[in-house]
Amino acid sequence: MANSVATWGKRYIKKVASRKWLLLLASVTFFLIYFLLDIVISAGGQEQSHSIAHLMLEFISHSARDLAISLVVAILLIVSIENAHRQHLDDSIQEKVEAISENVFRGVFGTHLPTDYVKRVVDDILRVKIIRDHINITYTLSDQSENLPDGSILSFVSVEADATFCVRNISSESVEIPIFLALPNPYVEEMKRHVRILDVIVDGDSRIDTKHHADLKYNLATNKQLVRIDFGSYQLLPAQKTTIRLVYAMAKEAEDTEVFRTALATEKITIQAFDRTSGGLELHAEAIRPENLSVQPQYNHTVYRWETMAYTLPWQGIIFWWKRRSPSLQLIAEPTPPNGFIS
Repeated sequence: MANSVATWGKRYIKKVASRKWLLLLASVTFFLIYFLLDIVISAGGQEQSHSIAHLMLEFISHSARDLAISLVVAILLIVSIENAHRQHLDDSIQEKVEAISENVFRGVFGTHLPTDYVKRVVDDILRVKIIRDHINITYTLSDQSENLPDGSILSFVSVEADATFCVRNISSESVEIPIFLALPNPYVEEMKRHVRILDVIVDGDSRIDTKHHADLKYNLATNKQLVRIDFGSYQLLPAQKTTIRLVYAMAKEAEDTEVFRTALATEKITIQAFDRTSGGLELHAEAIRPENLSVQPQYNHTVYRWETMAYTLPWQGIIFWWKRRSPSLQLIAEPTPPNGFIS
């Protein structure tokens, strides 16, 4: 029903637009008639200026000119009225769609959902044009340290991330998707130099250059909580999909948290974490969603893997955190993981 209302609106606008083109074609035709007759009248000479045929041609010529001008004025009026009413029509269609959607939810689920709630569900979930098929993220945690001005040594964790995901256009029109990275900005000045962008690959082409490194350095100095770097956009045709890879490094506290949330509905999220610190870390994770994560067995407390079991909706995701391992779990050696464990 909602699609029918939207389709009617599109057909109405298309019908009005087609009439504009017909009027424009008619206006051009009358202008051509006027110019052709004017040439014929001019070629007739002064001696024919008072003949009946000459007068008839002048009448038709002037009438064609006046009709052409009138049609141009009519087109301008139609364009003005159409622009003035287009927004009103769009708003009216939107209101009808929202009312129908609310009635559908009420009829199917038997609940009286608030209008704003239904609108949020429709806009954020049902009306999306882009989804992700799979996100695969690998985090590698390692020790880092910096000398502070007071002579002390700051120990922290470097987190290198390698994220690969496939985005797909599920709409019937082309969609421009922005490509960007938003990284946490450390509060400690000495940690900022360890925040890096290593590569951004879109559909097989690397997009990173010296400008992006300069932008990152500049934005880190602003002390904003999040630093965003833009890498242009990518146009997806209907039913087209492409693969994007983001490789970057963050500077985190020795005991800290990493939150990953997706802005797009995602079929599956896989997160792997490798503990490369000397003392060892305890890593834990939870889903930012009702369902639990699928947790594969840790290998000797150095390799962790979590997966979502169903679609992840926008702004859901995974949160994982770490802390220094207790002495009872310290390892004597770190053997190589068995074959087939890491995909």
